[in-house]
Amino acid sequence: ADSLFYSVGYSGVASDAEGVEANNAHARLAFDVTRDITAGVFVVNGKNDTTQRDFDRKGVDFQGDFGDLRLQAAMVKAEDDNAALTATDKNDAWSIQGMYVFKEGQRPTWVPVVRYDTYEKANGAEEYNELVLNLTRYFTENVKGYIEYWKQLDVPPTKTEDKRVTLQLQLAF
Repeated sequence: ADSLFYSVGYSGVASDAEGVEANNAHARLAFDVTRDITAGVFVVNGKNDTTQRDFDRKGVDFQGDFGDLRLQAAMVKAEDDNAALTATDKNDAWSIQGMYVFKEGQRPTWVPVVRYDTYEKANGAEEYNELVLNLTRYFTENVKGYIEYWKQLDVPPTKTEDKRVTLQLQLAF
């Protein structure tokens, strides 16, 4: 039982922070396979207040720590009402991420992150592949900054690939 974790919730959509119109449920069950490896399953379903479209997500996730290297992965199957509310669109997504924590003593200093995402839209007719490269620097206990490069590697022929660079400084008080 010490290796089993769960969460259950009932809430509103993102535009309903107080949950006044709650209609979304979520649950997650995870198990520590070993001290450093966790695997889980999750579900999220509900209704979008604006479009009245039902949505359903089911997925599995994994996290493994190997020294100062952390690997994370998730796969999600989505079923959403289509725009006309006449059928269900089914799309898949998965993500894999790796990060390495460089330290001075026990304090993190530099953390490079590499993530690869792939997902579908339009009932699987459109596939997207994206890459994220992030380098975070922990200056002090409450100050960190990062530079991140995000690029769409593959998009459907009717779409234009996108990319961006983000530079951010975070101060916590």
